[in-house]
Amino acid sequence: MATHVFGADDGVTINGVNLSSFVKSARLTYNAESLDETAFGDGTRTHRAGLYDWSVEVTFLHDYDTGMTDATLFSLVGASAFYIKLQPNTATVAGSNPVFSGAVILQDYGPYGGAIGELHVVTARFVAAGTLGRATS
Repeated sequence: MATHVFGADDGVTINGVNLSSFVKSARLTYNAESLDETAFGDGTRTHRAGLYDWSVEVTFLHDYDTGMTDATLFSLVGASAFYIKLQPNTATVAGSNPVFSGAVILQDYGPYGGAIGELHVVTARFVAAGTLGRATS
């Protein structure tokens, strides 16, 4: 059984910009709605899968320089959909190294905040604007 140490070689690309070296944490959530299809006479609730949904939350070490985190993210708030790509390892895509990608919108981004003496980190939340893809080749 192979295990994965998160962050060792992971890749995060947002709108074509590789921001992997600034990522402190990332979480992809993928789910389907649970629809209640219980009818009269049923003794147990029954459910069926509904629409899929997915989102990504990334915490970045912040940088205001040109081409870095703020320059990439600030203009994406409220903008039209763009692509995000997440990969466990930046090596060749394979069954043991899938790449997850899809169109998103940037729902939430806090470009400034923190406490004295702390690293300046920001969290961005991306929500689905299309289907999540999972490629293994």
